[in-house]
Amino acid sequence: MPVDGNAVVEVFKALASLSLLPKCAWGLNKQLHREVKVVTKVIVRKGMTAAMFRAVLTTKIDAAAYLSMLPETVHSLALDASQCQANLADLALPARLRTLRLTHLHELPALPASLTSITLESCSLAAALELPASLTDASLVDTSCCASTLIPARIALVGPSLRVMRLLRLQPAWNIEPLPHGLTDLYITYEPPCGIPGMSAALTALPQSLEALTLSSDMYVNLALGALPHSLKTFDASHFDVVHSMVQPLPESLTQLSLSSSFNHALGALPRSLQELRITNTHSQWGTCVFDRPLGPLPPSLHVVNLAACVTFNHALGRLPDALRELRLGPAFDQPLPQLPAGLEVLVLGAAFGAALPAALPRALRELHMGHHFNAPLALPPVLEVLIIGNRYTHRLDLAALPLRVLRVGGSYRHALPLLPRTCVSRAHPLWL
Repeated sequence: MPVDGNAVVEVFKALASLSLLPKCAWGLNKQLHREVKVVTKVIVRKGMTAAMFRAVLTTKIDAAAYLSMLPETVHSLALDASQCQANLADLALPARLRTLRLTHLHELPALPASLTSITLESCSLAAALELPASLTDASLVDTSCCASTLIPARIALVGPSLRVMRLLRLQPAWNIEPLPHGLTDLYITYEPPCGIPGMSAALTALPQSLEALTLSSDMYVNLALGALPHSLKTFDASHFDVVHSMVQPLPESLTQLSLSSSFNHALGALPRSLQELRITNTHSQWGTCVFDRPLGPLPPSLHVVNLAACVTFNHALGRLPDALRELRLGPAFDQPLPQLPAGLEVLVLGAAFGAALPAALPRALRELHMGHHFNAPLALPPVLEVLIIGNRYTHRLDLAALPLRVLRVGGSYRHALPLLPRTCVSRAHPLWL
């Protein structure tokens, strides 16, 4: 006997009206999904976790009803409107809210004057985003402002106190200028549509207050970058293809410089204030970093030089600054080292290194990676914690008194090891014998 579909619907409607409909029955068929409106009551208590409340907001149709139950003491809120049919511009947000995350909105509700941080994801706004004076941190993920379909998408922010801005999954064609005055930290991840490399982008007028600039993209972006501000301290392009004009000239205020594996230009005069220089491969630890240029004179304040991923770099180093604490060189490097600074703590030499080292290493050295071709007697410093012995090293080393945490023994080292109960010991297979 066939079942009357309408009668079934009426039964489920009755169950729903009494709050008796189990959750697993909501999607039994399309007809029920269309016609049955589940009646639910959510009681928000002090002990309710943020994750639980966020789940309520992402699965209900009318978010306004639930937000009205929130106490004014709520400081952090995340709202995903991808399944919400309500007009969220009319929402009344908690008056003391400090952190807000909104997803899939086309119009924003009034932002509380107490707000200090906002994240917008997958939002397409019709007008410029006006931020309250209290807000200092803004993250926009795949989010733009566009007045109409005839005007290219852009990002327009008005925030008198904004200091930190992150633009993630930014399409290169989107206009982001002018940037807010007073900005100190800017992080941009470009994401060309459909994975098209070589698209043009413009970043020509950086705020003079900027102290940190990070550029990132998995594909080549033809970026027109203006002069770096005199206030800039950190320039991180380790995930971005940088051309020579982007780093010339470098501001004298710069303390940290990170460049990507594709960079292969002369660095020129480095700022005297520079403390960290890194040219790294960003996609894989086994990838290729093409930098192969002499470093030139190194600044006196330099603490870190990291060229470990530069597989062809083999240029003699000049005088090493007394401030140097970390020196990492690539697998092709095989040049005699100048005098090592007394305060050096990390020395990493690549596979090809077989040149001379000082018989007495700096007493501050905590980490030493020998090259596979190195084979000369060494007196190890008393504070050494990490030791990688190269595959051709044959001389006996006094290891018993060292506070070693990590020891990797090369294939040609035949001497007995002392008891090292607190050391992680491994042995390498001989690669070159």
